[in-house]
Amino acid sequence: EIVKAKGRLRVLAEKTNDGMAMQGTCGIGHTRWATHGEPSELNAHPHCSDDRNVVGVHNGIIENYQELKAKLLRSGYTFYSQTDTEVAVKLVDYYYKKTGTPLEAISRAMLRIRGSYAFGVMFKDYPGKLFAARKDSPLIIGQKDSGCLIASDVPAILDQTRRVYYIGNLEIAELSRDEIHFYNIDREEIQKEIPQVDAIIGTTAIDEIVAALEEILAGQKQNHYEDINAAPVTETNRVVTTGGHFAYLKIAEGCDKHCTYCIIPKVRGNYRSVPKESLLKEATELADKGVRELILVAQETTLYGMDLYGKKELPRLLHELAQIPGIYWIRILYCYPEEITDELIDAIAAEPKVCNYLDIPIQHASDNVLKRMGRRTDQAELRAIIGKLREKIPDICLRTTLISGFPGETQEDFEELYRFVNEMEFDRLGVFPYSQEEDTPAATMEDQVPQEVKEFRRDELMELQQAIAFDKAEDMVGRILTVMIEGKVADEETYVARTYRDAPNVDGYLFVNTSANLMTGDFVKVLVTDSNEYDLIGEIYHE
Repeated sequence: EIVKAKGRLRVLAEKTNDGMAMQGTCGIGHTRWATHGEPSELNAHPHCSDDRNVVGVHNGIIENYQELKAKLLRSGYTFYSQTDTEVAVKLVDYYYKKTGTPLEAISRAMLRIRGSYAFGVMFKDYPGKLFAARKDSPLIIGQKDSGCLIASDVPAILDQTRRVYYIGNLEIAELSRDEIHFYNIDREEIQKEIPQVDAIIGTTAIDEIVAALEEILAGQKQNHYEDINAAPVTETNRVVTTGGHFAYLKIAEGCDKHCTYCIIPKVRGNYRSVPKESLLKEATELADKGVRELILVAQETTLYGMDLYGKKELPRLLHELAQIPGIYWIRILYCYPEEITDELIDAIAAEPKVCNYLDIPIQHASDNVLKRMGRRTDQAELRAIIGKLREKIPDICLRTTLISGFPGETQEDFEELYRFVNEMEFDRLGVFPYSQEEDTPAATMEDQVPQEVKEFRRDELMELQQAIAFDKAEDMVGRILTVMIEGKVADEETYVARTYRDAPNVDGYLFVNTSANLMTGDFVKVLVTDSNEYDLIGEIYHE
């Protein structure tokens, strides 16, 4: 039950047993009250959300509270006073309803508030827990298992807990006694270097794009960014831009792997799965719009569900997606090899709608290089998982990507990778020369490989793979395949199609010679009659 009290922040702290033993507790002695309840003589400044989810106290001034109030009015909130505290409380409530997490809600709200501001909040669903913040230049929130703490300086709060969120104007960091991890970029620096930029929209604020455009057209320039670890945005009226017959379904955001060459965890945040019910709803809506193929994507698809459900739920998700009427193919991209389980293999083999196709970026095959990359597999484990996939699903198509010239890659390492590619005979393979990504461990490693060596090794691998791919295309001649029509070749009786072995825009095509009248998205059976390098040629198969 939310505590009704009058007085100052200290009273609230006493009622909730939070923050009392801390040095530097902010706001005590000069903070106006905001409590759950109606105005009264004893309670002159009540501030709570319309449905009483959130109550709050504050100390400071929100400089942009009129802008925030206008945003909240558009979202359906009602205001009973002109105070900026009410705006702050309802802004926290707005993000609480989006994230369901108090810490994320107050963090995202405070990132939108300009000005010097200290803020204490209570949440109805989290009785007895006090969240507070201070935003003179930084914002500090402490979280403890038994509750939440407030302080005006990091050392004071580190005496109480090892987990502190420090949110400044330019960055978000997680501190402990031993280390600090930064999660955001200097947005102001972007606008200094590229003054033509009208607004910056964070990767977790895509639902703010329309609001940003409206502000720009009205002559205002307002950046929109949220906590980098915020829950993925799902409640949107999505427009399909892939032609209507296939669509990508993003099942998670972020990554926890921290490979040494990769910046994704810093720009996309920790791994966060999209709730299953949201995915099934979106997939059903896509099917209703005419989508026939769903392509599951994420920075890593195989880990889906671990953060939400405590176990890998990709196999269960595949089974449930396969029940949606109108969906004919389901394709999986970006599978980490170490996360491919027997249950996932069995689900792919058992579900007719799930394409016998997996994209497994392995990056390298030399144990020496894999270790420097921070990968979780060695070559023996890669061989084992590839062998198991081909044993259980004999006609599976495997795609992978490699990095050539990673720091420290010797000629012996490259030759080991070359032999591995030659032996494994991947169906699809791409190679990219290593690129130094700023603010990653690999960028400052010793033994950087010269650019010309990286490119030479890439070309050697791609020449090898070309021969493998051409041979595999020839082996397809005589097979009968179900294909999806992509379009028609102008002025010819030839259609462009894809097989289950071909992801859009990255793999090859099958060209169907026929005078039949076919539509994009149609599925037809085709007899493969010839091959042309990476592509196949065929004709309609009549049983």
